[in-house]
Amino acid sequence: MAKKSEVSDHEYNHEYDYKKQKAIKPAVEILVEQIMEEDAKKEFLLFNDYLKQQKMLVRWFVTNSYNINYKGCKLAQIYIYDGKDKQYRWRIKINTAHRTMFNEYLDVQTDEIIDLFMKNFKECTKCSSCAPGYSFDFFGKRFENICGTNTFLFVNPNADQMETIKKLIDARKEFCIKMKSMGIYPGT
Repeated sequence: MAKKSEVSDHEYNHEYDYKKQKAIKPAVEILVEQIMEEDAKKEFLLFNDYLKQQKMLVRWFVTNSYNINYKGCKLAQIYIYDGKDKQYRWRIKINTAHRTMFNEYLDVQTDEIIDLFMKNFKECTKCSSCAPGYSFDFFGKRFENICGTNTFLFVNPNADQMETIKKLIDARKEFCIKMKSMGIYPGT
């Protein structure tokens, strides 16, 4: 198997095999170019340009999936589908904060982000050991059976949603900067 340095981006043919992708670690642009339809591709590549401008790194971490990092802090994850199912092209999961750090997270946010945060808690889908989720009071409101990952999830985001996604990623970035300045690891 050729190492990444031995394979040009243009030679890589999309593979779903974990071992093959792990050996090559294809750039996200290459995977997008090979499997996304034109409308989704255009939107994604504009978003990827934004990440580069903000000095956020997009790094392969598992088959068809990438982490978005900023100075060692994971901000979000991108998942790219195979293109066979037209319903799903790509999704992005944006990290916020562990539920014990909500107040610290929200201290550095605008009212708009706080409103998005409160309206978009995900209900538990019993995907992990934290099922059936968590219940807590937050800003005077009771939340029941909330997902333990505390993330925002967007599937096939459109142009309007991309603006929201950028704001949420920037919010996570600011939270990471604040926590690190205090010597606290902000978590994933």
